[in-house]
Amino acid sequence: MRWVIFRDRKGRGLKITGRPVLDFSAHRNTPEEIEQARHLVDLVPRDDIVVILDHAQNGLGTASCGPGVLPHYRLAPAEFRFSMSMEALS
Repeated sequence: MRWVIFRDRKGRGLKITGRPVLDFSAHRNTPEEIEQARHLVDLVPRDDIVVILDHAQNGLGTASCGPGVLPHYRLAPAEFRFSMSMEALS
């Protein structure tokens, strides 16, 4: 993404801009809570949003019960540089 905005019902929020781009995910639980849950019903959504910013994300697939990640979508170890800015919105 080039940018993403998160706002509350009053319009206050945060704009995150990638340079050049970033990947992100937004969840109602932390990665640790998701990892520890055995079933979806074990997850109690938080009031806040957990935002994870990444340079890139690996493609889907684990080969445990289906195909693995296709070569085109597989992340390989490599040097990279990226930056981002965060702007408060009112």
